[in-house]
Amino acid sequence: MNATKEPVETVSEFVARAIGLCNDWGDKEGAASLWFRGVSKESYDLKPKLYRLEKFDEGEILIDFKRFAIQLVETKPEDDWEWYFLMQHYRAPTRLLDWTDGDLIAL
Repeated sequence: MNATKEPVETVSEFVARAIGLCNDWGDKEGAASLWFRGVSKESYDLKPKLYRLEKFDEGEILIDFKRFAIQLVETKPEDDWEWYFLMQHYRAPTRLLDWTDGDLIAL
């Protein structure tokens, strides 16, 4: 089975297509190392949310998020990467892309 852009109509069709891809691309034991990415719009390129903005200042976004989000966490993140992961969780624009090995999570 090749990856196609043909739409699926049901969750069952989606799961069947994902299983077919895993079987086709899997290793000798059948374990696939496929990663899936779900986006809200088909037109989005493979770009992080931050880079879909026309104008942005990543440093300013990070500083603002730190200032307003500190009340959301029990323990303060130790470095900027932990802050980026927290930003991604709360759907703030970051340079990170979300990937999962769970096809239904991406769906």
